Amino acid sequence: MTRETPIVVNSVRDAIVSVLQREILSGIHPPGRRMLERELARRFQVSTIPVREALIELENRGLVRSRFNHGCAVIQLSAEEVTHASRFRRALEPAVVAWAGKRLSEEDKRTLHEQLARLESAAEKGDLPEFFYQDIVFHRAVWRPSGNPYAIRALEAAMSPLFACGLMLVKDTASFDLRQEARKHRVLTDALCAGKTAEAVNMLRRIAGNFERQVLAILRGRSHRSSANT
Repeated sequence: MTRETPIVVNSVRDAIVSVLQREILSGIHPPGRRMLERELARRFQVSTIPVREALIELENRGLVRSRFNHGCAVIQLSAEEVTHASRFRRALEPAVVAWAGKRLSEEDKRTLHEQLARLESAAEKGDLPEFFYQDIVFHRAVWRPSGNPYAIRALEAAMSPLFACGLMLVKDTASFDLRQEARKHRVLTDALCAGKTAEAVNMLRRIAGNFERQVLAILRGRSHRSSANT
């Protein structure tokens, strides 16, 4: 007799979320691109129901934005929105890192070092889209030991669109040094795993501050050029 296997209702939705989230964070779907339910349903060979549920979850994570009668599009942040999201990140993420530092297990440390290795590999290859994707996964690995799901969800909603926007903005510049950024993440990891929480928090602030400055500089530069051409 065949053993009954319960169906996980959200498994299809979650699989679609996972694929689209990675594609957005690696730049396959640039900011502003529409995400059409019927096209996605054909692509994944499913009905529009799990696609619609997946888009709702992606909106909750801050990666897409829905508009009445226009469907969903990949989020596109203004300089003001980047400032707000970055300010929120600066306020919350250091606290989450400090909480994580108090609860870090040996398994958590292994997970962090494994994820750091993926980040460093992307940096060595000069693979910017992969680096940005592995970067957000790295930060999730830092947040998870904090044990605070509310803070983690809030950071996910603020930082996912920041990273998606940042990728599209820095990919055409030479100012974003992947190897240097990877080295900063190694310092953060080593400090956190050694119980030097204050040092880890300070490095996190440096990483976040540098990212914010570079993204805002590019956005404002584009705004000035656009104004000069009108």
